[in-house]
This record gives sequence, structure tokens and C-alpha cells, in this order.
Amino acid sequence: MLYTLEEIYKKKEDQTYDRKSARKNPKGLSNHIVAFANADGGTLVIGIEDDFTVTGIDDYQNNVNDILRVPFDYCKPSVRVMTETVDCIDKDGKANHLLIITIPQSSELHANQQDDVYYRMGDKSKKLNFDERLQLMYAKGSRYYEDEPVFRSSIDDIDFDFVEEYCKKIGYGKSAKEYIQQNNDYVVRHDGREEMSGAALLLFGKNPQRFFQRARVRFIRYDGTEAKVGTEMNVIKDEIFHGRILDVVRQALDFVSSQIKMFDDRITVESPGSLPGIVRLNNLRTVHFSRNPKIAEFLHQYEYVKEFGEGIDRMFHEMENAGLPAPEYSDNAFMLNATIRNGEINGEINSDIGELNPALLYLNKNESAVYHLIEEIPQISRQKMAEKIGVSSRTIDRTIQSLIKKNLIRRKGSKKTGHWEIIE
Repeated sequence: MLYTLEEIYKKKEDQTYDRKSARKNPKGLSNHIVAFANADGGTLVIGIEDDFTVTGIDDYQNNVNDILRVPFDYCKPSVRVMTETVDCIDKDGKANHLLIITIPQSSELHANQQDDVYYRMGDKSKKLNFDERLQLMYAKGSRYYEDEPVFRSSIDDIDFDFVEEYCKKIGYGKSAKEYIQQNNDYVVRHDGREEMSGAALLLFGKNPQRFFQRARVRFIRYDGTEAKVGTEMNVIKDEIFHGRILDVVRQALDFVSSQIKMFDDRITVESPGSLPGIVRLNNLRTVHFSRNPKIAEFLHQYEYVKEFGEGIDRMFHEMENAGLPAPEYSDNAFMLNATIRNGEINGEINSDIGELNPALLYLNKNESAVYHLIEEIPQISRQKMAEKIGVSSRTIDRTIQSLIKKNLIRRKGSKKTGHWEIIE
């Protein structure tokens, strides 16, 4: 049981907890069970009234038996719950029992017996309207946005020269037109019309922005470490990249690599939309879900995606190996933010030194430590550096190479008898 009895007696209803009387109509409980399953999971306690009065379940056994069948008989598809009965003392001071129903977060979309979909929001189980239900279906992978037909589109909107290039890349033997017509449901028959799927237009369209105006990447470079508005506006670069997905990815990466950072101390990427499936901020590194698998597979062919689901965990490892802070993720109002910091500014290096060489202000923790060790002990070995800083020899090698590339240190003489020099 997730909570103690004392917590159950006093706990207020919230995103993952609710309580109901054992007298409640069992069918009505299906709304709360599917709401928890569709959201983050939760605990449903039967035998406590809305005013916290403990009435137990012993006097309502017939109703309780029906309640136990609700996840299977009144939820579509069935919700696999865990149940347990615990001892309690009711309002009359008598020994009684509570029924604890634990509902796990589900990767499926669940509805009640009337085909209504509920979602847990705060302390309420909210019935979703059509658009909200559709968005939840996309998020859980019950339906993919990339597969939806695009109104008023046709095969004439496809750039077959580009399709032909792609066919050669993947070794497809038939014509470009046959590839579009016979693969990945790129052509969708809808209401008697043939329309193109979203994936077809985003990947191979002549002008994807005709149908998806917000399908773009925007880069904003700020002067300083915060975004300002009005008379203090500090935007110094503002670039927008349009075109097919491959074009946008290539242009954006080339441009960003030339800019190094978005703010003086970090890059922040904002992506519209909520986290998909059962992915949450606390399981980003271990739980993987592709919101648009066909687009992901396409980028995999061009090696922008190495292995499905490995990107975030790889970022954490790369940042750690470089001695940089871990990536930071946050979600707010259907916007996911990822922030990558370039180290501690003015952390271990004196600002006066930074005035002599501004590059010193942007060293990460390991770079700063190695720089100071070389300053103090020019003959220090890589092994001694690793021991003093508490990192691996490989990390020291990468750090030294980084400092050399930044033109901050150099090696004089041989590996055995030489020494390090600080470049003034």
C-alpha cells in the first residue's frame, strides 16, 4: 500500500489520489479509474466519505463485489488494477475494512462503458471533448498525427525528384511514385478523396508550410543570460527555417553550430506539445516513445537519429563526460523545454582573469580544474590530474583536448619530460 492508514484518513484528493463511499454506484467509479489510467495512475480508496468520515466496506459487500468488477466490465479496454483490503476502525468505533484500488498509468487510451474518455486533472476526473480525446490518442500512440489525411492535398503536392533521391538512398527498386503510393500509407483515401498524409507532405512535400504553417524551426540569440522585452529587447539574431523536415534539420544544425549558444550560458530548446505516451519528466531517460515513428525512421536513414529512444540518455552521458551540468527538462502549458548549460560562469575562475581572456569565463567544471592544476604544477601528469579531480583518465584526455582547441594551454617537450604551459 502506497499510503499509511493515517495518511489515508487525512489525505486530500489530488492528481493521484481519490476516495469514495462504498455506497457509490459502481458504474460511476469507471470514470475515475479510466481517468487515473489515462493520466499518471493513482490510488482509489473505497470506504471513506467526501467529508473524511470512515464508513468502511463491510456493510456493503454486494456493492463492493460489483466495484471489483468495474475495471474489467465497465472500462474499455479493461484496466489492470491491483486491489487490497486493509483493516480500519470506522466512525462508530467498530473494526471494519477499506478497499484500496491501485490504478497504474496505462500506455493505452481507456473509456468507460458509454465510450466517454476521462482524464485526471488535479483532484477532478475530467471528461474530454472530441479534440482533447484526439490529442490524448496522439500522445498515447493510439493514433498518429503523421498518419492523418491533409485536407485539400493531393499527390501533385509531392516533390518526386526528392522522393527519387530518397529511394536511391534506401535502395528502393521501383519508381518514386510507386514508393509514395505503396508505402507507409502516404496516400489516404478519405470521404471518397485521395489525400496525402501529414508525414508524406512534411517529408516529401513541395511546400509543407502551405499546409503546416507552424512547421518550422526558429532560432533566437540573446545578448546576456535572460530574454528581455520592450525597450530592453536584447535579441541579436532571429532566424526561421522552413521547408521539408530534412531541409529544416540541416539548416538549423548548421546555423546553431555556428552560433555556439542561444544565451551566453546556455541553449534552450522549446518544443510545442506535451510529453507523449507514458513518458514523464521523471522517466525521460528510461521510457521511450516515438510520437511520429515514420518521421523518426526517415531521420534514422539520414543518421540524424542513431538509435530510437537513445537520444536523451546519450545527452546525459555526453554532458557528464564533458564535466558539464546535466540537461534540464521542464514542461509548461503544452510546451517542453530542454536546457543545456555550458558550465559555471565566474564559478571557479576569477573575473579579473576573465577580463584578460574572456574564454576562461565559459569553462566547465573539469576544464576549470585542469586549467588551475596546470597553472600550479606545470609538470603534472594526466594520472595525477585524474586523481586530484576525481574523474577518469579518458575525461582528462577530453578536457585537455578541449583546452588545447580553445588555445588556452599547450604542451612543451615530450610526454615524459615535458611540461604544460598556460597561453597568455
